[in-house]
Amino acid sequence: MESPERGQICAVVTTYRPRRPMIDCVQSVRKQVGEVVIIDDGDSSDNVDKLHAWFSGIDGITIYHQAGNLGIAAALNRGGEIARAKGYQWLLTMDDDSLPEDDMVERLCRHARRLLSTEKIGAIGMSWKSQPRTAARPGRRCWREKRGIITSGCLFPLEAYDAVGRFREEFFIDGVDYDFCLRLRRHEHRVVQVLEYGFALSLGEREEHRLCGFVIHTYRHSPQRLYYQFRNATVLAVEYLWIDPLYVCAVAKSLVGTLAAVVAWQPQKRLRIKALTLGFSDALRGRMGRRILRDAGGTN
Repeated sequence: MESPERGQICAVVTTYRPRRPMIDCVQSVRKQVGEVVIIDDGDSSDNVDKLHAWFSGIDGITIYHQAGNLGIAAALNRGGEIARAKGYQWLLTMDDDSLPEDDMVERLCRHARRLLSTEKIGAIGMSWKSQPRTAARPGRRCWREKRGIITSGCLFPLEAYDAVGRFREEFFIDGVDYDFCLRLRRHEHRVVQVLEYGFALSLGEREEHRLCGFVIHTYRHSPQRLYYQFRNATVLAVEYLWIDPLYVCAVAKSLVGTLAAVVAWQPQKRLRIKALTLGFSDALRGRMGRRILRDAGGTN
């Protein structure tokens, strides 16, 4: 596995409903890699108009429109196919609402080179601003091994992608990144997170609640998003029950915490509980792929 260099890296930026902050994201990444491939996973002519108005004709930027809303995994797989066809060896994946720092890729590459001297890297990602307790402390190592890292700000060799297979399109959204990372680990590729902030990212509407003297932080997602979260997390928990029991315990804790937050604090309780219950049920029945819930809101 060769060490990553700027000219060997293709960045894939996925978008569903592009907004103006995406311009800053793409412009920043473009300066740091060999090429940027934008995968439009929306299903509207408005997407086409926006993306071509913002990026058409700019050297080093390719725009590809999916045939409808196929999901984040399908978008990432298409980006990987394009990168491979263009001869790139490394893939940097970014969400369209992430804002990378000017030297993010340079720092990712530097850490990757150090690790490659002794380890087989599957994926290496930066910490992000708004993520608590990730900054490295003096005298401690500058990275930590993880079971999974998010796709935004993640660098991985296409060689590892070949080893473990494509992103899991039946998940549609949510859990796609963790499934990929867990498969990397099973193939003895390391998944690490650099303990340095590399980009800004918001994971949703974060809320703070107090209960019996404890401070509890939750995210408010639409019922549709809750459905995918519960379904895909349950599928992974079942698959890794005997392989990685500690991971399964962490998943169970997260799902119970989300359920408690919905019951205690969030609006549309009945609709949200119905969505997560259906997600759990579909996971056990093996019903995968895209599923649109009536009156469930958007995917964010």
